[in-house]
Amino acid sequence: MHAETQKNYKDEQATIAAKAQFLREHAPTKPVLIGEFGLAPPKWGLSEYMKQDTAGVHFHNGLQASAFSGVSGTALFWWWEELDRARSMRLGKSHRVQGCQGRDRAYLWLFDPEAIWWDTAGGEVSAQ
Repeated sequence: MHAETQKNYKDEQATIAAKAQFLREHAPTKPVLIGEFGLAPPKWGLSEYMKQDTAGVHFHNGLQASAFSGVSGTALFWWWEELDRARSMRLGKSHRVQGCQGRDRAYLWLFDPEAIWWDTAGGEVSAQ
């Protein structure tokens, strides 16, 4: 694998954006979708990095990046069973739901209140 390609796979937003651009360029009149994404080694097994990303940052970033990439829908996560396993380990945690509803569709955002920016910044922000 080319060094630049390997580097891009460490940045899920850049990877999704590049794949979306490739698909739109090669099928400009067709609806396109990123069928699957997720951490995997070259032989497509479960990546050891999954154990390190207990917060699911790669899943969240890939999903958000695909939502704004210009393709027809969000990318589909390859390791859905890992999401189920992680979810079952965190049962009882409260989430917030925010959404918008139209005549023929609704958009929902499930938000984890423990994932606020202040907590990710460690609560240490210098005064401006």
